[in-house]
Amino acid sequence: GINAEYGGPIRGLILESGFTSAADAAANFPAARYWNYFRVTRNRIPRSLEGIFPTAELLPTLPLPVQLIHAVDDKTIRHQHSVILREKCVAQGKHDVELHSAQTGEHKFIHRNSEAIECAKHFIERVCQ
Repeated sequence: GINAEYGGPIRGLILESGFTSAADAAANFPAARYWNYFRVTRNRIPRSLEGIFPTAELLPTLPLPVQLIHAVDDKTIRHQHSVILREKCVAQGKHDVELHSAQTGEHKFIHRNSEAIECAKHFIERVCQ
């Protein structure tokens, strides 16, 4: 299994620029405004993604701590996705989930943001104790 592959038990998850589901992410994608313009794609693309990557359903069930890291100015996957993920976790009794919101960085930024890197390092240190 995955535990053997990485040399031990998985102790936590860091999710950068996460989304609630593939359908939600696609609906917010900048090109989505054109989907309903053409009859061939009208109301089809987001529906075809239903059930794929249901992060909001799965995340609250994980038996390990989670850190969400998301830039507020992310236009590819809106920051609100991570806010909703955290809210859903807490509403379902999962309280070992943290949200780090960076004011800038856009999409997939962690490697360029020293504050996000430090936040991730502290999370890793905590879960590996």
